[in-house]
Amino acid sequence: NGGTSFPSYSKNNRGSFINPFDYDNANNILYAGDNAGTFYRWNAPPTASTDSQVTVTAFNGYKVTHVSVSPITNNRVFFGLTNGSVVMVDSANVGTARTGKVIKPALGSGWNLSCIAVDSADENHILIAYSNYGVTQIYESTTALQTTPVWTAIQGNLADMPIRWCMFYPQSPTRAILATETGIWTTDQINGSS
Repeated sequence: NGGTSFPSYSKNNRGSFINPFDYDNANNILYAGDNAGTFYRWNAPPTASTDSQVTVTAFNGYKVTHVSVSPITNNRVFFGLTNGSVVMVDSANVGTARTGKVIKPALGSGWNLSCIAVDSADENHILIAYSNYGVTQIYESTTALQTTPVWTAIQGNLADMPIRWCMFYPQSPTRAILATETGIWTTDQINGSS
């Protein structure tokens, strides 16, 4: 009705205070954080539809800190966790239990993975960011979905500050844009550790 009124829905009170989520607009599904070891799925919001709490073995009891729906593979979702790992879940749109696959190993308890950016032309090309101080905050992989993915620290001369969001430059996945605690930073060329 042109914004005159907005409905209110209370579906998941189990996630974080500011709960990470992503919306799969191709399949009309909302994915979000939930209790430790699980994610939340809401099919066809905001209709009177089904919602589910989904247990993922590969979460290993940790909470979701970031959700990113694949721009390429249908019903594939990438989750960042409070142990710094990235878990890929296929067929995330069905069932209440999934195995998942760890594509970035855990770094230890208390690592807050704040963002996962997937190259819209190549799912093997992924950027991830952390919002902790005193750690390497940004990594890149061009082999993320292979059996043994390689992750390269691409911090370069970036100061030690939390990164809240990362993304590939819209016209070129060889460049990156970062939203940090001190503002927006860019690089003209992602070039591994240099």
